[in-house]
Amino acid sequence: MRISVRKNDAGYREDAYQFVILLNGCVLDECFTADEETGEAWIYDRQNRWAYKEKKLTGRVEVKKMGLNS
Repeated sequence: MRISVRKNDAGYREDAYQFVILLNGCVLDECFTADEETGEAWIYDRQNRWAYKEKKLTGRVEVKKMGLNS
């Protein structure tokens, strides 16, 4: 599954904020797009308080819906 908060992305979903993204079993913060099939996740990498860069991470990507049993 591919999921994204960006409207111009093929994986865009309005409910994307209701999912948690894991990379190699660890929760990713600041993730805006993730693709389980390609094993890629894109995050905002904070450089300081005002600046960030977009960064691509690779590994075992899991997209899980948050809920009561998550």
